[in-house]
Amino acid sequence: MVARHYVDLLPPPPLGHAVPNNIHHAISVQMPEWEDMKGLLLRTERILKVQKIGYPRSFIHPDVADFHRRILEKTSSQTTRTSCLAFPALRHAEACVHLVKAKNTNALPEVVEIALRDSNQSLVALVYAVLYDTAYLNSALEFWRLTGTGISSRFAESVIVKGLDISTSNEWNGIVKSISRQSDGYSIIIRERICHLLNRSPLHPEISALVTPSEVYLYPTGMSAIYHTSQALKRWRNTQSVVFGFLYELTPKLLQLYSESFHFYGFGTEAEIDQLEIRLEENQKSNRPVQSVWCECPSNPLLHSVNLTRLRRLANKYLFALIVDETIGTFANLDLLPVADVLITSLTKAFSGNADVMGGSVVLNPSSPLYQDLKQILSETYVPELHPQDAAVLEYNSRQFLPRIDKMNSNAYQLVTLLSSYASQSNSVITKVFHPSILPSRVNYDPHLRRSTPEMVPGHGGLFTIEFESEKAASTFFNHLDLHKGPSLGACVTLAQPYVQTVFALEKEWAAYYGLSETIVRISVGLEDPHALTRAFRKAFNMPDDDAAAGIARKLDVQGDIAAEAYQGVDDMERVTQHWGYSALVFTYFCLWGVYLLWGFERSFERNLGPNIQSLFGKHSYLATVSLAANIASGAVYMPLAKILDKYGRVQAFLAMNLVTIMGSILIAGCHNIATYIAGIVFVTVGFSALSYCTDVLTADTSVLASRGIALAITGCGSIITGFGGSAASAHAFAPGQNWRWSYGALSICIPVVGIIMGYLLFKFDRKAREDSSALTPPTKPKRNIVQKIGAFVLEFDILGVLIFITGEVLFLLPFSLAESAPHGWSTGYIIAMIVLGFLILAGFVLYEKFVAPIPVADWKLLTTPTLLNIIVINALLSIAISTWDAYFTSYLRVVYGQSLADAGYINSVTNTVSPFWTFIVAFIIRGTGRYKWLFFSGSVVYTLFVGLLIYFRRPGTRIGYIIMCEVFLSFAQSQVILGVQVGAVAAVTHRQVAAAIGILGVSGYIGNALGDTIQGAIWTNSLPAELQARLPANLLDKWDDIYGDIDQQLAYPIGSPARTAIIDSYAVAQTRMLTAGVVVSFVMVVLIALLKDIRLKKNPQAKGKVIG
Repeated sequence: MVARHYVDLLPPPPLGHAVPNNIHHAISVQMPEWEDMKGLLLRTERILKVQKIGYPRSFIHPDVADFHRRILEKTSSQTTRTSCLAFPALRHAEACVHLVKAKNTNALPEVVEIALRDSNQSLVALVYAVLYDTAYLNSALEFWRLTGTGISSRFAESVIVKGLDISTSNEWNGIVKSISRQSDGYSIIIRERICHLLNRSPLHPEISALVTPSEVYLYPTGMSAIYHTSQALKRWRNTQSVVFGFLYELTPKLLQLYSESFHFYGFGTEAEIDQLEIRLEENQKSNRPVQSVWCECPSNPLLHSVNLTRLRRLANKYLFALIVDETIGTFANLDLLPVADVLITSLTKAFSGNADVMGGSVVLNPSSPLYQDLKQILSETYVPELHPQDAAVLEYNSRQFLPRIDKMNSNAYQLVTLLSSYASQSNSVITKVFHPSILPSRVNYDPHLRRSTPEMVPGHGGLFTIEFESEKAASTFFNHLDLHKGPSLGACVTLAQPYVQTVFALEKEWAAYYGLSETIVRISVGLEDPHALTRAFRKAFNMPDDDAAAGIARKLDVQGDIAAEAYQGVDDMERVTQHWGYSALVFTYFCLWGVYLLWGFERSFERNLGPNIQSLFGKHSYLATVSLAANIASGAVYMPLAKILDKYGRVQAFLAMNLVTIMGSILIAGCHNIATYIAGIVFVTVGFSALSYCTDVLTADTSVLASRGIALAITGCGSIITGFGGSAASAHAFAPGQNWRWSYGALSICIPVVGIIMGYLLFKFDRKAREDSSALTPPTKPKRNIVQKIGAFVLEFDILGVLIFITGEVLFLLPFSLAESAPHGWSTGYIIAMIVLGFLILAGFVLYEKFVAPIPVADWKLLTTPTLLNIIVINALLSIAISTWDAYFTSYLRVVYGQSLADAGYINSVTNTVSPFWTFIVAFIIRGTGRYKWLFFSGSVVYTLFVGLLIYFRRPGTRIGYIIMCEVFLSFAQSQVILGVQVGAVAAVTHRQVAAAIGILGVSGYIGNALGDTIQGAIWTNSLPAELQARLPANLLDKWDDIYGDIDQQLAYPIGSPARTAIIDSYAVAQTRMLTAGVVVSFVMVVLIALLKDIRLKKNPQAKGKVIG
């Protein structure tokens, strides 16, 4: 990809001055304040006094006004008319007169032919002046504005500069030699350039190759191109015109004025295409076929993209003309000729790019079934009217068209990314950002993207719109935005415009019906340095600056790269779901189910075999420490993995974590010491945790929000098997004559199978999507040296931040497990030092992420969303509540109740076995109601109640049936709470934020688990040894440490013996304290759930394509 070179951010000119500044033929005007913009449309006296220039169709250029004045002076002896408009062709002057008379029955405008002669009295040009009374000014200017057929400012300037003589037909005695108009050399170059652009990396070369300059027609303005096309279509078939989608405001008004009949489908949705099809069928039957359907891609100003492919099919079936205005999408990004009969462009905008010349073009599609008819009409009626001097400027400006659009694409995308993130915050004044890259209608835009080439990767254009929560918020932002502000788009400088205030101020209610709030501000992005633009927007919104990130990114040559590709993985997955079939969806969920099934077996092995394996090495008391180490590592991997999921893709992250899990399984299967076992457990826990994270993200990608619970129930229902199968497998693995290592060896064989199937499916359909739209080829990466590559990696994944977080987490949490074995317990110096230092490092991590990190490891701004923040805290509390007592529960069942390893595993797995059934019921209730909070809350209440009952039933002698009863009810309650957490978290964010939200949720869960394990370990190490020393018979006191560290020794004493009774009583004390901590934490969780916002899930489906609906 060619390196981008941006321009400096220029200071905007004063009120009323030209934009760009000091450009004589500028087409925009600076209106720095919100009220100035309002006054521009209403033409208030304050604005008229200072306005020196404006958009040429809405504001008569000073040179044109001077030319009009000269004509009036010349004709003053022949007429009493006081106003004048000049046109380059008689037919336009006559059409203007016709409109003035139609609007005003008493008006008597007249047309005067004006000859312009040089000093030798040679005829240079003919002009046709419409003379009228000033009372009819508005009607005359309506024609001037709607049709764009008036003379240009450069034409008027040439008359003034050259001192051409102005004479009327009375002075010629009616004898004037006509002047034939032919295309000048610059116009020919422009037409050839447009052909070249249409042939550049086309989607259908067989169509674009047919286009020659003879299919390209140039006009003095974009509206003139629309006007002439409508007139040509009227000659072809004078029936109904249809506008589909919300187009630029003057297009529907012109069509309504000049069409035999007119219909407006302002939303441009699939439902409206259904309505259009019914109308087409009815009109066909009544022998009044629709003449034409007009649309834009994307629309102005809401950037919606209509389904042009479906409209093309209708056009072929009902033989109407499909007219597509591609001004905003541009030739550079989109190949729309294959779906259009006629392609229209306002060359004034991005094609020129300098906001100093007007122009328009019409391109006929040679493969259109209407081509011959339309070609004949245009050949008969077309007259070149683009002034040669305008053509010269337009030709010069358009030489840099491709690199200009590339910069605009990149700048707009970075700003849209910034503002979309800001819009998701609770304190944001933005309610929505409109850009083709983030709207649901992107599915209609992307199929028309051109193929990527080394010179340019097509994008989504340089125009976006911001909607604010109130006019006050919008005006405050607008007034503080230190950029150019004025009408038009596609300029070299960024232009801001409060669209409704300047276009629909008198029609606000009508515009609001179609989704155009009076608070929207349209932004046309220019060629300025992206970091300068970002700073300007941050300042206007009072956001903190990002100078550190910008500086480092520039040094590493990665500016724009990271932001532009930040959501490539999301985009890829959206394309996959739109291209695969339901059979692929079924296979995908089989793989996702397989992940949780295998993880269920692994957790069962770790829970049931772990105490025995660690006892083989004499380290049974390491249970909490091993779990803590695994949780610390798992929590640290979530946020970098979120970036991999979003930027590089779901399948890449899935396969990478699949490999980590395989490595962990192999390490455990081959371990011969506690260190290797712990390393294996860490790898397996990290791997499966990451795989489950990928699974949850993929579940969000492949199910609508209201059905998310059903999707999660499907992936999690494997626990029905592992609940009993895992325990049985664990018991079998440790049975005499069996090798427990094969339990993990089997995992290392099964895990790759899931990865291979999943990888094949996602890679296959992503490739299919790219084949269907070859523009989706990954962009060419910029060339970097090794230092820049390493720097970009460290920068993007915030490696320093991750290391700081892990260091702080380890130093803070590990002492809680080590204190018991320290020389002086909690008062040991290194224990105190580790806790204090760990806390300080974690506090430093927060400060580093907020103020120093160029690119934070996570989108921490999501934490400013109250609902998500609340759910994250709830998830952490739930994890703490469970982890405070769960790890030693299997040991408790075996020691206190004498259960076998298998039976203890069965009881401990009741939750995993029962909860899937209940989860399906709860999920379908959520699907039907679209609500989740009341189920979330009731589950938390029941959970707290039955954890409390477990405290009561921890007394020695309690029947085990009560324990099982509590486990069953806890499984019901826990499934509701977990489902509430998972659904609520993703409901609070957009689809693009799902991976980050689930990642932060995962971090909170693992921090909660680590804290819970820490509490559990602290209670265990500070309760059981002391209780054993207090309760064991005197002859066993010297063995208390061996008993404490080895479950097999604990089980060696028969139930009823003094030693076993002492051990059971000791267990009861420790478990009661653990459960008490769990109840306290659960109660806080209940309170927070009660305060939670109840989001309506059906209002935001999130996922699209063939997904679970």
